[in-house]
Amino acid sequence: MELLFVVLFANIATVYPLDVSHSLISDFFEVKNTYALNLLLCSKKEAVQTVEYFLVNHREKLFTVNGQYGIEKDILTSITGHHYKVGIFLDLNCKENQKIFNLVSRLGFFNTSHTFLIYSDHVSDTLHRAVLDSTADLTMVNSENTFYHIQRSRGDYDINTVRLGTWKPNTVLKLKRVPTVRSLDGTTITSTMFDIYHTNDYERFLSELQNHTYIEGEDLPNRFGYELNLHIAKWYNYSIFLITADRWGLKLPNGSLSGALGQVERKEVNTTMGAARYMIERLNVVDPVITTHEFWFMFIFIQPRILGTYKSLFLPLSLGVWISLVLLIIVASITLFIMLKYEKSKDLKHKENISACFLQLIGIFSQQGLTIEVFNLSSRLLCLFLLLMGTIVVILYNGETTNALLSTAPTPIKNIDDLVKSDIKMALVDAFYFTNIQVRNSFVPKKIYEKIDKHMTKTYSLQEGLEMIKQNVAFCTEYFWIYVAIDKYFDEELKCKLSYILPMPSLLVTQYVVKHSHLRELYNEAIIWMKENGLSHYGQVRWFPQKPKCTLKQGFIFVRLESVTIAIAIYFIGLILSIIIFLGELRIKRNRARVRNIVHRDKLRNGKIQWMI
Repeated sequence: MELLFVVLFANIATVYPLDVSHSLISDFFEVKNTYALNLLLCSKKEAVQTVEYFLVNHREKLFTVNGQYGIEKDILTSITGHHYKVGIFLDLNCKENQKIFNLVSRLGFFNTSHTFLIYSDHVSDTLHRAVLDSTADLTMVNSENTFYHIQRSRGDYDINTVRLGTWKPNTVLKLKRVPTVRSLDGTTITSTMFDIYHTNDYERFLSELQNHTYIEGEDLPNRFGYELNLHIAKWYNYSIFLITADRWGLKLPNGSLSGALGQVERKEVNTTMGAARYMIERLNVVDPVITTHEFWFMFIFIQPRILGTYKSLFLPLSLGVWISLVLLIIVASITLFIMLKYEKSKDLKHKENISACFLQLIGIFSQQGLTIEVFNLSSRLLCLFLLLMGTIVVILYNGETTNALLSTAPTPIKNIDDLVKSDIKMALVDAFYFTNIQVRNSFVPKKIYEKIDKHMTKTYSLQEGLEMIKQNVAFCTEYFWIYVAIDKYFDEELKCKLSYILPMPSLLVTQYVVKHSHLRELYNEAIIWMKENGLSHYGQVRWFPQKPKCTLKQGFIFVRLESVTIAIAIYFIGLILSIIIFLGELRIKRNRARVRNIVHRDKLRNGKIQWMI
């Protein structure tokens, strides 16, 4: 593997001799398996000597000499943005390198991505002020060529030094392996939690956080987060002092944060506990640990019915097919009427009538037979081919109906776009992230809150939302709240009718620590370990409810009166129309008879008068 050497030096008037050997530096980073190096020296002379050494002893290797100005910017560029581990040698015998040390310390470079070798004869104040996490790979070497591992395990407490070994020329360097520090020696870590209930019984609130029966089903993210932190505290041997805040924290006009995150920013506490979203204004002032779990909202609603309604009678055929069939029957009726009108057969015992022709073709198309007997070839061909077309259409209609009965009922609303386009109204729970318009609009898609604002003027409580769901309104809230409420208040039949749709991707949540805190790496390591070993998953299953299951047993399905109502309604409509038409025909016949009687009497009277004359 090619060894990359990046040599950086400053333009310094005072020249400090480099007492440490170049071979020592090379041997140390070889032991550390680090092949990309940055050597920060205190003078141009030392830089030239270093270049000469590597040119002579490592001619096949690649190294770069940095310029004299803008060195801090060049250093940051050279030690960041790499996928490989970077080794950094830093001579602390000059003030310029001490400034660079403070810079990389503030930026959090003392982590697993960098291996530092510091040249100094004593643990100076500069090292004491360093921001070190538990995984920092920081080694100090003195003028006696003795290596010491520098570590800090208890926050702002004094750093510890562990002797690793001594380098001797022409010998293989052997360094003592330092185990990872997993104990904070019983120190107290102060954490803060958003108390959503603003409870007055503070002591009971803290003592009952792990009790399922206390405020059952409520404040689950905080309880899950508290359980994770109890595991971490046991692993690293520290105790938790927990306080509460009135909110998570928003950016104030002065640029600081309020609530729990404001406490972390002001270093009143070491860390938050619970589930807080990643937000830019938060990341600028506090540090997040890795994601603890996912958090999502969902719309719960009852799917509109398609099958089992009167509309389902028309669904097997598309609208275009229905229109085509109606037009074909009308055209065929007119054609048959014209044929019958000009038919010369003497055996024809009926009068041509357009309504009779229409009824004739309806009977043929629906496979019910003829109402009019036809004799000529043209009329018979028309009826025959209409019968064939009707047979094919009826077979397709019945086949599609049978397929619908044997298949799972389709759902018209499959995603959030379908829900937004539908006629179903949408509402939000009265949680802070929805009542605050700025927060709501920051993560809720525009198309959703625009539709909500058209129909809803406020947010609603969970109990109100449950009633709205029963009234065919889509209600959005946190998944764990609504799961518990549905299991508690909805019967099995209603549970089976519910649909769940995510309005947006799930939100990743985490907890925050003080900026550049050594606790960040500790928490990251512990959370990763708990995820890999299933402890985190166990906590989620223990605290967060699962989606309500449909356990309703489907029995024999009877055809109810509701299903045949349309057939009965059609019959009564026909009955009423026939009665009305019958009464109309009677009235017309009576009027005609009256007119005929009057005409007849007039004729008789006129005839009698003429006879008398």
